[in-house]
Formats: sequence, C-alpha cells, structure tokens
Amino acid sequence: MNTTHFPSLPFPACAVGTMSLGPDEAKATFLLDKVLDAGIRMIDVADLYDGGRTEEIVGKALIGKRHKVQLISKGGNQMHANQRTWSWNPDPVYLEQALEASLRRLQTDYLDLYLLHGGTLQDPIDDIIELFERKKEAGLIRGFGISSIRPQVIKYWVEHSSVSAVMCQYSVLDRRPEEQIFPLLERHGIPVLVRGALAKGLLCAKPATAYLGRSAQETNQIVSSFRQLSCNTGSDHAAMSFAHSPEVVSTIVVGISAMEQIERLMNWQPGQDPPWLKSLKKEIPVNTYHQHRV
Repeated sequence: MNTTHFPSLPFPACAVGTMSLGPDEAKATFLLDKVLDAGIRMIDVADLYDGGRTEEIVGKALIGKRHKVQLISKGGNQMHANQRTWSWNPDPVYLEQALEASLRRLQTDYLDLYLLHGGTLQDPIDDIIELFERKKEAGLIRGFGISSIRPQVIKYWVEHSSVSAVMCQYSVLDRRPEEQIFPLLERHGIPVLVRGALAKGLLCAKPATAYLGRSAQETNQIVSSFRQLSCNTGSDHAAMSFAHSPEVVSTIVVGISAMEQIERLMNWQPGQDPPWLKSLKKEIPVNTYHQHRV
C-alpha cells in the first residue's frame, strides 16, 4: 500500500475497521490473518465493540505480529454492567482506566493512535488533552486525536492540542465535512481518517433507505447518479476512491466481517483521481451540518 507521511505517524491509504468483526474468534482470527496477508497494515478497534471482546480477539490474533501493524483504539463510551448499553464518559480518570484496559485486552505496550470516541464542548477537553499528552510522553500512545463529526469540537481540539489525526464520516452520501472540517484540518496539516465511505453499504449493494435526512427515494436517486457518473466502475471501488480523493484524507477505514470485504480492499488501487471524479463531485448534491457548526 502507498503511504502518506505526516508528522510523527505514517498513515496507509486504507485500514480495516472491526466494529462488525463479530464474536466468533476463529472466524475473526482467520479474517485478520488474511488482512495481514493482503498487506493491510492498519487495524482500527474500540473498547466499545462487543464490550471489549473485539479488542481481546484482535490482541490474540496479533500475538507475534504486533510489529506488523499500526493499531488504533478509541475510548470514552463506558459500557454498563449489562454489556448492552453504554453512556458517554469523558472524565480523564475514566479515560486513563479505559486506555489501560484497552492495552491489556490488546496485549500490547502501546497504541499507534488513541482517539476520543466522540466528544462535546462540555467535556473537560483541556484535562483530556493533558492526559493524552502525558500518555504520549510515556510511550503508551504514539499519537492521539478524536473521532467526531462536530466541526466546533474538532476546531477546539485542533487549536488546543497536538492531535495526530481526526476520524470522521465521509462519503458520496455524506459530504458534510467538505464545508468546514476538511478546510480546517488542511490548514493545520492534520490528516483525516475516513469512516463510512460505503455509507453502510448503500453505495454498494444494499437497497436504498432513508439516510441523513434524505428519503429512500432521494437516496436511491443519488446512488443511481453515482453509479452512472462513475462510468460503471465497481461501486465499492468508486466509493472508496471518492472518499480518499480530498487531499487532506490520508486513510479510509473499511469495516470487515467477511472475506469479500478484504478482497475489495486488496483490489482497490488508490492514487490519482479517476477522470469521472470531477463531474461526480459537481453533480452529486452536497449536504452540510445543521448543528455543531463553527
């Protein structure tokens, strides 16, 4: 995979997300082995996924192989005792415990990137930043950032910390970051990790449904236009190329739960923008954030 270099951390063009990896350890281990065989070198997890079980599975699968991958985890959503529900907890004391628990489950001494898994302006942000900076200095994390779709929250983090990256949702069906988030991060030289590039599968094979305030009919119209404008390029690869095309985007994170998704990543070639991209960006409607604006 081609790699773009940013201060302190190199980010590959694509990574695998594990939210849908599932609790079957044998299956998950098989898929993660195939990920490494495919040359994919970044894995994204979170303590919220299956109540920490996903981190445990990934940790076991990477025994003896940790040096081959960049490992991302996220914290801030505290599971309740029932292991089915959770609540937001940005308290630095809890976040320190959450990071330590993630490291134990992942059986690693450090994370390449640790992200706050959400965030509001009401959080004790300065205290969280101080915690993350201390953990970085101690070598427990190589870098830190935030996973958020809120421009005003991202702006505060960017202006008051040394964030290594920001993760946010972006796709043909969700172009909201283009207005405020991408220009802000580009000015500061901070790379974006994109999630949701396939819009929950709506840009591939799933039937159209209502999405981000658009009706199922409106979604279907956009997806149909997207497929036509991308000149019958495979819709999954076209969606990935679209999501990776902004200069500020370093990496797209694509979830895996089956071998076909890994094959999709193996067959995708990031690089120069395809010839149809300019017309697609011109014709596909742009949506914007209505809340949390800068």
